[in-house]
Amino acid sequence: MYIQDLIKLSLIVSSLSLAGCGGSDSNEPTPVIVPNLAPSVSIAPNTASAIEKATFSVSAVATDSDGTIASYQWKVISSHTLVLAGEMTSSVSFMAPDVGLSGDTVQLEVTATDDDGAKSTASTSILINAKTIPLTIKGLATDSPLSNAKISAHIAGRDISVEAIAENDGKYSVDLLLDDAEASSFISISARGVSQQSNAGLISLLGTAEELSTIAGDDNVLTSAEHFAVNVTNITTAKYAFAKRANSGKDITTTALLESLYAGLNYDEVMMLATAIKVAIDKSAANNTLSLPEGIPDTLSLVENAAKAKAYVEMVQSAPEYTEAQQEIYQDTNLVDADSDFNVPAKYYVLPADSLSRGDGFDFMPNGKGSSKDLTFDWTESNGEITATIVGQDIKTFKTQESIYGRMTYVKVQNLIDKIQFKRLSSSTKSDLLLITWTNRRHYPNAELTDEISTSTSISVAVKEAGIIPIEPMTAGFASLTIDEEIIDGDISVEADLFTLTANGQGSRELLNDNFTWKVEQGALFITLENGKKLRFRKISDAGVADIFSYESSEDGINFTTNIMGQGKISPKRAWTAAEVAGIYDYTNNQFDSGDLSHFWIELQTNGDAETYSAIDSNENGEISTNELFIAYGKWKIEDDGSLTITRVRKQDGNYSPKCRDAATTGCTLYHERNWRLFANKDNAYGLHQKQHFYRSNFSSNNNTLDTIWYGNRTFFKLKTRPVDIDQLPSQ
Repeated sequence: MYIQDLIKLSLIVSSLSLAGCGGSDSNEPTPVIVPNLAPSVSIAPNTASAIEKATFSVSAVATDSDGTIASYQWKVISSHTLVLAGEMTSSVSFMAPDVGLSGDTVQLEVTATDDDGAKSTASTSILINAKTIPLTIKGLATDSPLSNAKISAHIAGRDISVEAIAENDGKYSVDLLLDDAEASSFISISARGVSQQSNAGLISLLGTAEELSTIAGDDNVLTSAEHFAVNVTNITTAKYAFAKRANSGKDITTTALLESLYAGLNYDEVMMLATAIKVAIDKSAANNTLSLPEGIPDTLSLVENAAKAKAYVEMVQSAPEYTEAQQEIYQDTNLVDADSDFNVPAKYYVLPADSLSRGDGFDFMPNGKGSSKDLTFDWTESNGEITATIVGQDIKTFKTQESIYGRMTYVKVQNLIDKIQFKRLSSSTKSDLLLITWTNRRHYPNAELTDEISTSTSISVAVKEAGIIPIEPMTAGFASLTIDEEIIDGDISVEADLFTLTANGQGSRELLNDNFTWKVEQGALFITLENGKKLRFRKISDAGVADIFSYESSEDGINFTTNIMGQGKISPKRAWTAAEVAGIYDYTNNQFDSGDLSHFWIELQTNGDAETYSAIDSNENGEISTNELFIAYGKWKIEDDGSLTITRVRKQDGNYSPKCRDAATTGCTLYHERNWRLFANKDNAYGLHQKQHFYRSNFSSNNNTLDTIWYGNRTFFKLKTRPVDIDQLPSQ
């Protein structure tokens, strides 16, 4: 540019010099002024697209025919707020904005300025495409299969659903294209029947989009072989209903929450609701007394209405169709996961069915051998089903009276277990939901009668090694833990003891009155008793007010045998307060009346009075009458150690009377004392270490009559109303 300016200047000087040499005015040249030309600018690539949240670059191509490009200036001319990198250079980059499935367009403008200040602009439009999660879900809608059912996939976070139609055999396929922003959105599948199955409504909760995409793999197709929950059934619908209620009616949005809720369900009640669903769909057409309640269009609407579901279950459970439906569920192969890969776990920790039960531990060794407490077995696996054939068990023989040739005769009897079958109804990394069938045999060793074979089936959660919850490290503590039953002095049964853990690694058991050393390692509590026996406690579940721990024993401290599972808590000691005591306490918090017409509860009054109720349909006429209700009277008080004692007092003749509440009253005698040490409380649930002492010797003239004492961990629930309306009982 400097040389060009000199040339221009020399031409002007030359012109002036010539003008100074004389000549006429008509020969003078006109000065030539050369204008500055604006630069030329364009953007490359000319048409462009980018993926959301990815870095994208474009470049300006600028030239100046009579000079050079001095500067560049980029700006966003669309409505987006973007951070431009290199906005004053020829190339600019930016992070593509988050967009919806329909995409969006970003517009940029660049201004090129030459060395004389001339400017030119160019603009470009860049299509921003959504980053997507493609997913096809293939499964089965079945109660019996729902033909041509309307299938909907629901994606949490946006009010839409994707619909499809199932085939005649209930098989369906749903294609989803999700924005990657929905990776954490929870997906469920629902199915609604048509025509004669129009009262069918089923649902299954699957997991988040990201999780399901990972499970589906490279082909982006999720099948039952990869995730059995794609099958929408009466059981998945019942699980959904109870899990949502346990979550206070809120939607379930994470798999971790879902698994935790599932682990805490009462699967007896899940089966009751699943069976009722099957009755409504499969049996009501032939018996209209089993039809859904008025105003309830289908079974999904039923389970979402707790009051209507309770009334319907309790109405149909006495019908023969209910028993038929339950057996059909047990035998329905569509409900059993036989498709997915099944690596038999080294251990199954089967959770207790309720607050009165213990769980079972099963060890499966690679050589096809296994054990569970006092059972040893050979096991095989086929099509997702484990069969454990019992080869050794602790056999107890007792005598009972049986009718032989019309005469009641004492015979020896043994109750044996022949085999146990485990069928997976659902599976996850941490646990499996199992349909467990026990085949039992009533054996007459002297062959007076033919052996009687019976089976019992239940649904239970079985936790695997990956589902063990680590026990947090601690320097000291207190624990109430379930143990294998130990008998003291012939009449004291200890099923749970109180453990004091001191800071120096020493400890003691209160009831068994011994010392031990302890440590927390690998997420488990290890205890070595004075006799050298080694114990291991592992936390299996924390879904309830009381945690569930496994009690395991070992001779070498390396190989532990799983004995039992039971309730417990490792926590500071707690004391009762007078303000929280009064109320109605029951062992169960069931949403449905099981129909067995057997109830037990305790009422504690604010004035210190206590009543213990039991009601049973002893004459089996289908109802409880006033003479089938029994009330024991007593008192309650909080002890100095913060525990709660509840008494039952009888008259000297053994009968109960409201006038006999205190054993100090003349003519009244203590019969039963219950002591509750509180170790946990959540909502209406109370985790307790319970002692029961029956003072049988007070009512026997036989000096050999022993009192009975039992210790164990229990959960009681404080109810709003009595389980039986005693004011409405018929007299008989």
